Amino acid sequence: MRAEEREPHSVEDKSVTIEQTSHITVIHTSVTTGGTIKGIYAISEDIWRELNRQTQKPTGYALTQWLAGKGCQLDSSDGPAWISRGTDGSTLEMYYRDGKLHREDGPAIVRRNTDGSTVKMYYRDGNLQQFPRPAIPGVTIERPTPKAPDTPRAPGPP
Repeated sequence: MRAEEREPHSVEDKSVTIEQTSHITVIHTSVTTGGTIKGIYAISEDIWRELNRQTQKPTGYALTQWLAGKGCQLDSSDGPAWISRGTDGSTLEMYYRDGKLHREDGPAIVRRNTDGSTVKMYYRDGNLQQFPRPAIPGVTIERPTPKAPDTPRAPGPP
């Protein structure tokens, strides 16, 4: 069977799918926070075969540990390779290429907090970059603009 004809690897609630011939997506719930974590790993054909030979295939967090133990790296060319969504609504997106934090067209780490603030960190090939010169090199912190309170209008014509 050719790689393009493979069926998605799914053991529990479609928690694992093959998106491309060389990547596997793992979705699981964090045991510490209860949030959802999604990771995209580059895998070789040999790793894919080894995974399919197992009678009890690892899933979720156990699969991420198994992949890391096999040397598989986070990697995605069309979006974040690691996404964590907290139960409080916060998100963390991390862009990887060949196992290194990397993004050409924006920050490689984007943290959106529940208070509306955003932390962005810029990396190229695993190296923190300095854009545009914040207090901490490579880090930009954006805070939401406070909304002006509504002031009551005096009666009469505008």
